Amino acid sequence: MPVQISEFFPVVVPLFKKPDNPEDKYDCIDGMEDVWVRIVPPTWEADRQRQAFINSERENLAYSFLDVYQFEIYLTYGGTNMAVEVPKHNDQGQVIWKKDSEYGCETEVVKFEESGKLTLEEFSVRIAKLPLSIIEYWHARVLEVAKQWGRFRR
Repeated sequence: MPVQISEFFPVVVPLFKKPDNPEDKYDCIDGMEDVWVRIVPPTWEADRQRQAFINSERENLAYSFLDVYQFEIYLTYGGTNMAVEVPKHNDQGQVIWKKDSEYGCETEVVKFEESGKLTLEEFSVRIAKLPLSIIEYWHARVLEVAKQWGRFRR
Protein backbone atom coordinates (compact mmCIF):
# COMPACT_ATOMS: atom_id res chain seq x y z
CA MET A 1 0.00 0.00 0.00
CA PRO A 2 1.62 3.25 -1.11
CA VAL A 3 1.84 6.09 1.34
CA GLN A 4 0.54 9.41 0.12
CA ILE A 5 2.92 12.15 1.27
CA SER A 6 0.56 14.97 0.44
CA GLU A 7 -2.92 15.42 -0.93
CA PHE A 8 -1.33 17.29 -3.86
CA PHE A 9 1.13 14.69 -5.17
CA PRO A 10 0.25 11.88 -7.59
CA VAL A 11 -0.38 8.46 -6.08
CA VAL A 12 0.55 5.18 -7.77
CA VAL A 13 -1.82 2.35 -6.81
CA PRO A 14 -2.46 -1.15 -8.16
CA LEU A 15 -5.55 -1.31 -10.36
CA PHE A 16 -6.63 -4.50 -8.59
CA LYS A 17 -5.97 -4.30 -4.87
CA LYS A 18 -5.00 -7.46 -3.06
CA PRO A 19 -7.18 -8.18 -0.02
CA ASP A 20 -5.70 -7.55 3.44
CA ASN A 21 -6.70 -11.06 4.49
CA PRO A 22 -4.90 -13.64 2.27
CA GLU A 23 -7.86 -16.01 2.64
CA ASP A 24 -10.20 -13.53 0.93
CA LYS A 25 -10.74 -13.83 -2.83
CA TYR A 26 -8.38 -11.71 -4.94
CA ASP A 27 -10.66 -10.08 -7.48
CA CYS A 28 -8.43 -9.54 -10.52
CA ILE A 29 -8.55 -10.07 -14.27
CA ASP A 30 -6.01 -12.68 -15.38
CA GLY A 31 -2.79 -11.10 -16.56
CA MET A 32 -3.45 -7.74 -14.91
CA GLU A 33 -1.99 -8.48 -11.48
CA ASP A 34 0.88 -6.00 -11.96
CA VAL A 35 -1.08 -3.16 -13.55
CA TRP A 36 -0.78 0.17 -11.75
CA VAL A 37 -2.45 3.54 -12.25
CA ARG A 38 -1.06 6.92 -11.28
CA ILE A 39 -3.78 9.22 -10.00
CA VAL A 40 -3.19 12.95 -9.77
CA PRO A 41 -5.37 14.55 -7.07
CA PRO A 42 -7.82 16.95 -8.72
CA THR A 43 -6.90 20.60 -8.80
CA TRP A 44 -9.41 23.40 -8.44
CA GLU A 45 -9.46 23.66 -12.26
CA ALA A 46 -10.09 19.91 -12.69
CA ASP A 47 -12.90 20.10 -10.17
CA ARG A 48 -14.42 23.04 -12.07
CA GLN A 49 -14.17 21.13 -15.38
CA ARG A 50 -15.82 18.11 -13.78
CA GLN A 51 -18.69 20.21 -12.46
CA ALA A 52 -19.19 21.86 -15.85
CA PHE A 53 -19.26 18.41 -17.49
CA ILE A 54 -21.81 17.11 -14.97
CA ASN A 55 -23.99 20.19 -15.49
CA SER A 56 -23.87 19.71 -19.27
CA GLU A 57 -24.63 16.01 -18.73
CA ARG A 58 -27.88 16.91 -16.98
CA GLU A 59 -28.90 18.98 -20.00
CA ASN A 60 -27.79 16.35 -22.53
CA LEU A 61 -29.54 13.06 -21.77
CA ALA A 62 -27.22 11.22 -24.18
CA TYR A 63 -24.52 11.13 -21.48
CA SER A 64 -24.43 8.32 -18.94
CA PHE A 65 -22.66 7.49 -15.70
CA LEU A 66 -19.97 5.85 -17.84
CA ASP A 67 -19.23 9.18 -19.55
CA VAL A 68 -18.80 10.81 -16.13
CA TYR A 69 -16.54 7.97 -14.95
CA GLN A 70 -14.36 8.27 -18.04
CA PHE A 71 -14.10 12.06 -17.70
CA GLU A 72 -13.21 11.83 -14.01
CA ILE A 73 -10.53 9.25 -14.83
CA TYR A 74 -9.16 11.58 -17.51
CA LEU A 75 -9.04 14.56 -15.12
CA THR A 76 -6.93 12.56 -12.66
CA TYR A 77 -4.92 10.56 -15.22
CA GLY A 78 -1.22 10.52 -14.42
CA GLY A 79 -0.25 7.40 -16.38
CA THR A 80 -0.54 3.63 -16.25
CA ASN A 81 1.30 0.57 -17.49
CA MET A 82 -1.97 -0.95 -18.70
CA ALA A 83 -2.12 -2.76 -22.05
CA VAL A 84 -5.36 -4.64 -22.79
CA GLU A 85 -6.19 -6.86 -25.75
CA VAL A 86 -9.75 -6.10 -26.88
CA PRO A 87 -11.96 -7.09 -29.83
CA LYS A 88 -11.50 -4.91 -32.92
CA HIS A 89 -14.60 -3.05 -34.20
CA ASN A 90 -15.47 -1.58 -37.60
CA ASP A 91 -16.76 1.96 -38.22
CA GLN A 92 -20.32 0.87 -37.37
CA GLY A 93 -19.23 -0.52 -33.99
CA GLN A 94 -19.57 -4.18 -34.98
CA VAL A 95 -16.98 -6.76 -33.95
CA ILE A 96 -14.71 -7.82 -36.83
CA TRP A 97 -14.69 -11.62 -37.06
CA LYS A 98 -11.77 -13.60 -38.48
CA LYS A 99 -12.18 -14.83 -42.02
CA ASP A 100 -12.71 -18.39 -43.27
CA SER A 101 -11.47 -21.22 -41.07
CA GLU A 102 -10.15 -19.13 -38.17
CA TYR A 103 -12.35 -18.89 -35.10
CA GLY A 104 -12.89 -15.82 -32.97
CA CYS A 105 -12.59 -12.15 -33.63
CA GLU A 106 -9.74 -9.87 -34.58
CA THR A 107 -8.13 -8.09 -31.65
CA GLU A 108 -6.12 -4.97 -30.97
CA VAL A 109 -4.05 -3.87 -27.99
CA VAL A 110 -5.12 -0.73 -26.15
CA LYS A 111 -2.06 0.78 -24.47
CA PHE A 112 -1.95 3.86 -22.29
CA GLU A 113 1.08 6.08 -21.70
CA GLU A 114 3.06 5.54 -18.50
CA SER A 115 4.00 9.21 -18.57
CA GLY A 116 0.36 10.31 -18.50
CA LYS A 117 0.71 12.57 -21.52
CA LEU A 118 -2.43 11.99 -23.57
CA THR A 119 -4.84 14.55 -24.95
CA LEU A 120 -8.52 14.22 -24.11
CA GLU A 121 -9.18 12.91 -27.62
CA GLU A 122 -6.42 10.26 -27.44
CA PHE A 123 -7.51 9.23 -23.96
CA SER A 124 -11.20 9.06 -24.93
CA VAL A 125 -10.51 6.78 -27.91
CA ARG A 126 -8.50 4.38 -25.73
CA ILE A 127 -10.74 4.25 -22.67
CA ALA A 128 -13.84 3.76 -24.85
CA LYS A 129 -12.38 0.44 -26.00
CA LEU A 130 -11.87 -0.91 -22.47
CA PRO A 131 -14.32 -3.34 -20.88
CA LEU A 132 -16.69 -1.79 -18.34
CA SER A 133 -15.21 -3.83 -15.48
CA ILE A 134 -11.76 -2.27 -15.95
CA ILE A 135 -13.25 1.24 -16.09
CA GLU A 136 -15.15 0.57 -12.86
CA TYR A 137 -12.01 -0.65 -11.06
CA TRP A 138 -10.04 2.34 -12.33
CA HIS A 139 -12.77 4.74 -11.25
CA ALA A 140 -12.81 3.15 -7.78
CA ARG A 141 -9.10 3.97 -7.49
CA VAL A 142 -9.86 7.57 -8.55
CA LEU A 143 -12.49 7.92 -5.82
CA GLU A 144 -9.96 6.74 -3.23
CA VAL A 145 -7.86 9.81 -4.06
CA ALA A 146 -10.65 12.26 -4.97
CA LYS A 147 -12.91 11.37 -2.07
CA GLN A 148 -15.03 14.50 -2.51
CA TRP A 149 -16.18 13.26 -5.93
CA GLY A 150 -17.83 10.18 -4.48
CA ARG A 151 -19.98 11.95 -1.91
CA PHE A 152 -22.83 13.23 -4.06
CA ARG A 153 -23.57 10.42 -6.47
CA ARG A 154 -27.06 9.97 -7.83
